[in-house]
Amino acid sequence: MNTELAINKFKGTNIKTPFEIMRAGAIIHANMDTRGLSLINFNLTTFLQRGREEDAYSILSFWAIEPIKHQVQRFIQNPEAGREALIKRVEKLIEHLEKRNDTSDYFLETVFTRMTQHINRTLAEVCPNYDMAQSA
Repeated sequence: MNTELAINKFKGTNIKTPFEIMRAGAIIHANMDTRGLSLINFNLTTFLQRGREEDAYSILSFWAIEPIKHQVQRFIQNPEAGREALIKRVEKLIEHLEKRNDTSDYFLETVFTRMTQHINRTLAEVCPNYDMAQSA
């Protein structure tokens, strides 16, 4: 990832150093497999420290919409099924994060809400004729 693009992507967060940008990128691009969940677990620890929760919300929100970037046409063709698949993916991640000792119920509820909102906003941008209110 180009450093300038990464800095712009994380504008408004405390993610500034190249190492933090690399960690955030690893989380965002992680898959829902054993390797990807390990990457998320390992790299998320940095962003769960006191005062860094907003960074974690931001990173995980970008993670939630990552599949849209890779399959835009599929989401345009069937946005409702795509949304359901993304929400299910988010729920599985939340189940995984519940096992951590450093994630509170408040954190998990907030991150779920933020990821869902980011999914809805992104799908509304990609599929302007799709009414998100009907599927919520």
